[in-house]
Amino acid sequence: MATLAKLVRGQNLAITTRHTQWLQKYGSNIQYSDKAIELAHKVFKQEVGGARSRTTSFRSSSSDQCLRRQVYRATNAQTNADIDDALANIFATGNFMHLKWQMMGLTEGWLLDAEVPAESPEYDFGGTADGIVWDDSVFEFKSINSRGYSRVSTYGPTQSHIRQAHGYLWLLGKSVASFVYEDKGTGEWREFRVERDEVIIDEIKTNLLTMKEHVASETLPPILSGCIDKEGYEYRGCPYKEICVGGKE
Repeated sequence: MATLAKLVRGQNLAITTRHTQWLQKYGSNIQYSDKAIELAHKVFKQEVGGARSRTTSFRSSSSDQCLRRQVYRATNAQTNADIDDALANIFATGNFMHLKWQMMGLTEGWLLDAEVPAESPEYDFGGTADGIVWDDSVFEFKSINSRGYSRVSTYGPTQSHIRQAHGYLWLLGKSVASFVYEDKGTGEWREFRVERDEVIIDEIKTNLLTMKEHVASETLPPILSGCIDKEGYEYRGCPYKEICVGGKE
């Protein structure tokens, strides 16, 4: 994977100048365009957004996860993960923040399209990009807590988010992704530009072929060492950990 220093560019930002000037002009008196309001209607009717089409087994939004977890998901394995009310509320907040940025972008014009589907039947792989920016870059929005925002401001987009965006870059045939991160606590935001890296795309393709073979043979990829010891972030956040660790292969 290419270094972050090569991927992240602090100049020629496609969104920041236009969006800042637009916010300063309208303040709290924003009037959204018909195109933006049409998107909101579709989201609220679950025609897009919450009910995104998932016709492929593997998703770009999950491409940073361990292969074993992705195979479980692709085969509709039963999870034991319960979502409590606090987590559900966090998800709802994130969804509305996504919609806010998409509506603002469509209204100002720096965003040409939102909720853009893409897929590769050959790899059984797909996803829905947040949008397409006026300069033909892929738009990806991320809401994040203050601690995470501080890290991103220092080191740039997370490797997980970079990998997810590369799925869209590959599927949509684009060369650059425009990330916007917003701090959920302060409203502060920042844009990053990430250039397409064929090494990352090749890794995604290789993993997809491996996972397709496991699905076809009804086998599982190797378990992560941390999961064997029931430790680490991957284990704690996995909805399949009860059947994965000590479960039937």
